[in-house]
Order: sequence, then structure tokens, then C-alpha cells
Amino acid sequence: MTVADLRDRAARDFGLEGFADFLGLESGHSRNTVEAYLRDLRRLAEFAASKGVREPGQVTRALLREFVYLLKDMGLSPATIRREISAIRTYYTFLVGEGRVAADPSDR
Repeated sequence: MTVADLRDRAARDFGLEGFADFLGLESGHSRNTVEAYLRDLRRLAEFAASKGVREPGQVTRALLREFVYLLKDMGLSPATIRREISAIRTYYTFLVGEGRVAADPSDR
């Protein structure tokens, strides 16, 4: 399996296509915002998959904290990290609202 296959699988396992539709159609976010949020969430999905987490309901607060530390270690700007966190919070609000997950690990 190629790296691109793994990325596609992570995005599919995390249901990012439905979230993209929600952002663009229901929430009225700009195309640039939708693309940035999806890029951010693909990064989270790939990180989670590397830790053996295959679906958003398995993501824990500890995993999210580890992910944020990784973003800092990557040298991303504080503004980019804040956008990543915003994308994650919006994503989990969507998932809870859709009944796909019972709890939001990003609620703190």
C-alpha cells in the first residue's frame, strides 16, 4: 500500500468527505477554509492511524494533546496550530451532532 493509499484510507475512515460537504454547503465556509480544515484533519487522521487509531471515536484527549505537541515540534506557527485546533473542534462538534461519536475529545 502506498503513502497516498494510506492517506486516502485515513480520510475515508474519518469521514472527511461528509465533513467537507457540511463545511461548504451547510456552514457556508469559504473554499480556502474548507481546504485548510481538510488538510488539517487529514494530518490528524494520518497521525491517529500511525498510533493504531482507525476512527474518530477512538481519538482520546491524550492523543490530541500528543498531536498538538507534534505540531509544535514541526515548527508550525501558533496561528496555524490554532487553526488546526479550530478544525478539530469544528469536526468533533459535527460528529457529535451527526451521532457518529458519543463524546468530543477536544472539549477542553
